[in-house]
Amino acid sequence: ELVFQDVAVPLVSEIFRGYNCTLFSYGQTGSGKTFSLLNAGTAQKNFEDAGLLPRLVATLYVRAGQDAAHQYAVECGAFQVYNEQVADLLHPEHRNGKGQNLSVSKKDGHGQVDNLTWKACASAKELLDHFAYARKNVIYAETKMNKASSRSHACFQLRVTRREKNSTKGSV
Repeated sequence: ELVFQDVAVPLVSEIFRGYNCTLFSYGQTGSGKTFSLLNAGTAQKNFEDAGLLPRLVATLYVRAGQDAAHQYAVECGAFQVYNEQVADLLHPEHRNGKGQNLSVSKKDGHGQVDNLTWKACASAKELLDHFAYARKNVIYAETKMNKASSRSHACFQLRVTRREKNSTKGSV
């Protein structure tokens, strides 16, 4: 909760101001990165053990729902870098080898993964379900320090678009 308040809540505020934001985690194998970021939490504990991403997503949808003047569209994408190859974790045929060896390019001064699958998400639950699907596609391999360690670098992305309720123009 403390890390969420100090780190993620300010990011949500910046997202609503139209800024690109990054939440980046690194550390030694077994240090708790995956748990701290992605743990879904349990109803028995009133979701107090939820990680940063589920909390951030819930906060994002609550804040969007409180904005009477705007409509929001949220999309998600996910990829991993493994052995210097980029793979689309949300590609519907990922397990059949599709969405592999994607290229990275620069558009409008920003890096992007070309041909990445983006999923529209009408709710926080739908978005978290897409991320759960993506996590199942992440490559794991045993290391001396952790028998279930990810050997890849995973990136979960959100794209938030805002437009006035009476307008067809969108802005980020």
